Amino acid sequence: MAVDELATSRALIAAKNYRQALVELKQVNRIVADNADVNNLLGFASRKLGQYKQAGAYYVKALTIDPNHLGALEYQGELFLIQKKVALAKQNLAKLKTLCGTSCEEYLDLKQAVALAMKKK
Repeated sequence: MAVDELATSRALIAAKNYRQALVELKQVNRIVADNADVNNLLGFASRKLGQYKQAGAYYVKALTIDPNHLGALEYQGELFLIQKKVALAKQNLAKLKTLCGTSCEEYLDLKQAVALAMKKK
């Protein structure tokens, strides 16, 4: 099961060892193909390493597999903010609000990131 396979990857991400997490996640992705969680974490690690194009592709794949994946919506929204695509980030925020309300972690984190991005403008 993907959840067990992801334990090492999640630990590496928690330790901010994104490069090793990416290596690990790519191996998991070969074992557990077409998994939204795996692609979401591949996107997260790629984004943290500044690999924005790859990160975007992983988020799109995660959301193709599961259009309502809360984590992928949040992280893709954060990528949009890095890319100065505030309108797209706000669309993800609105979708999160519809899916999980205004008190879920993903909504709150992206809302805060959007607010910060708006202040920097």
